[in-house]
Amino acid sequence: MVAYEDEKAAEAAYDVLWKNTARTAGRDDADLGPVGARRDAVGGPIGYDGAYGVTGQIRVGAALLWVSSDARSEKKLDKTLVKDLAALFSDRAQQAQNGEEPSAAL
Repeated sequence: MVAYEDEKAAEAAYDVLWKNTARTAGRDDADLGPVGARRDAVGGPIGYDGAYGVTGQIRVGAALLWVSSDARSEKKLDKTLVKDLAALFSDRAQQAQNGEEPSAAL
């Protein structure tokens, strides 16, 4: 997670950081669900022997968050868990920005 002074600064950094992250994280579009004000995700083969991963970036207010998950194969990757983690991180970031005490339950 990276926190910026305000939403404008976070949005200005979004594309620069995503370009670098996406370049190393796969080639296929992936779905994080309806999280944050902006989100992108890619998935694909990583490493050796058919390992598969999904990496995403989410902007929540003045914060940019990254979520990443991988498994031994695409079939073994729990894509629902990836969406759940993205929702968990973005919900907690929004709670913190709202001045609420973030909960940490999934």
